Amino acid sequence: MKKYVVCGLGPSKLGVGRLVDSLIHLNKLHEFGYEFIYNPTPNLKNKVLEVLLKSSLLEKALRIFHFRYSTLKISFKIRKIKDSKVLIIHPQSLGFNNFFKLIKNNICEIYIVDNSYFCLKSYNQFKNEFNACLRCLSSRTFVEASNCSPYPFPYSRNENIKNLIKWTDESNSISYLVQNQNQASLLMKHFGREVSIKVVGLYTTEFDNHPSMQILNDHEYDIVYHGSILKAKGFLYFCSLIMNLKKFRILIPFSPSIVKEQYKNIDSSIFSSENISFINMTWESGLQQVIEKCKLVVCPSLWSAPIEGAIIKSILHNGCVAIYNAHYSFSNELPENIVVKLGENLDKSAAHIENILLNTENRKILINKSKEWYKNYIIESKNLGKGILSN
Repeated sequence: MKKYVVCGLGPSKLGVGRLVDSLIHLNKLHEFGYEFIYNPTPNLKNKVLEVLLKSSLLEKALRIFHFRYSTLKISFKIRKIKDSKVLIIHPQSLGFNNFFKLIKNNICEIYIVDNSYFCLKSYNQFKNEFNACLRCLSSRTFVEASNCSPYPFPYSRNENIKNLIKWTDESNSISYLVQNQNQASLLMKHFGREVSIKVVGLYTTEFDNHPSMQILNDHEYDIVYHGSILKAKGFLYFCSLIMNLKKFRILIPFSPSIVKEQYKNIDSSIFSSENISFINMTWESGLQQVIEKCKLVVCPSLWSAPIEGAIIKSILHNGCVAIYNAHYSFSNELPENIVVKLGENLDKSAAHIENILLNTENRKILINKSKEWYKNYIIESKNLGKGILSN
């Protein structure tokens, strides 16, 4: 029987892209014999395209065009796949028609990387709330999401709902690989307890690096944000939180222009705060080194997240990490003594952070405990590639 890994997103420096890149490496290393099918990640550095994207109408039109073109292009590759074993990653980026075609003609597993199976926005985080939204869990009407639009791919609302209902109806013909037990619980609440699920964790080859960490006396920053600029990843939550932490040096790894472009109505006083620096950087262009030298890393995803690579890497490269304790999230599964758990109350969360930052002994304990947890986690999860690809 032929074996395929099919994903609408190709290898890249971003979350799903990093996973795909790791699976390609592990497939070659262990000779699992999978063929990979994906659309190459588009190069958005084209200057003409950058100018065009300044117009919101043009941006929407271009994104719709790119999505339709890429799903059509991958459909020609998918058409030949029949009577095979198929691992599907990120089905919404394949196009639902391609997704259902694969399910109909093959033995399929889905590695769940987000909550697109029950949430129109994929990231189940509601406007103006600092918590995870479970309104549409088990829903077949989605009236609970009256203010939500499909994200990140430009389906019409009705089209997206119709396909999510069809996915529910087809759920028993699919096996699910999930990253943590809370994610398994969410799937069972949505699809029913009889659905086939296996918890396999998250592991990418970038977790192989084991730096020798030590408590430093000289820190470039007290607090560093680690995550994407999306609201569901906790960026606005972080911006609100740090307004209560004026005495600490804080780094936001995005330029002011990028933040202003993403959030038109953000409080402008954040840009004039003397203790807050905005520097555009990625993990590869300096963020890793900054994280290794700061006192505390904040990774505040607000959604019912699968395992966040940012959390794992922050524990590996620093050890003193704060998370948002969202219900049903991976963060919620982490022991209290290895991370700083924040919540919706900004004053209490800021006080919690301040207490950690001003107490070197508490930081040492946290770092030692988190490192110990990390070693055990990697021992358990390092075979993820084998667990996915050899099932």
